[in-house]
Amino acid sequence: RILSAPGINNLFTGINSGQSNTTGAGNSFFGTFAGQQNANGVNNSFFGTSAGRLGTTGSFNVFAGVEAGLNNSASFNSFFGNAAGQQNTTGTNNAFFGAAAGLLNMTGNNNAFFGNNAGFNTNANANSFFGSSAGRENMAGANNSFFGVNAGRNGTTASFNAFFGVEAGLNNNGNFNS
Repeated sequence: RILSAPGINNLFTGINSGQSNTTGAGNSFFGTFAGQQNANGVNNSFFGTSAGRLGTTGSFNVFAGVEAGLNNSASFNSFFGNAAGQQNTTGTNNAFFGAAAGLLNMTGNNNAFFGNNAGFNTNANANSFFGSSAGRENMAGANNSFFGVNAGRNGTTASFNAFFGVEAGLNNNGNFNS
């Protein structure tokens, strides 16, 4: 169990948390393997088993939940919920709230996903999905706004859409719809 490590103003609690830190500063990691590979990221807060575990350089991130931000090496992300943002590697300025929200996003930027499985498969930019499974299957569609349970759920590549209500735009794959 590590309670402190090299670097400045760090606090690590949990087996192997912050284990690889060398020059990182202002980090707080709580949970087994939390921030384990973070070597020089600064001002991160990770809470939960394996939260931010494999990322090495990201800074200014907050992750809470088992495996939230597991692979993240990017900066300025907030992931809350088990496996939220789990596969994110270089995507920045994202906010994912809910179990498995944005789970498969790797490089998408400027996204906001709120709800369990919201934006689950998304790897695109500038999407706002609010509601359980909203935008779940979206893989490459950008600049979408989906509000409601299952809104825009099955569309995979559609862009520039706005859907409001339960299952609104459920199977849409077209562009510029509302």
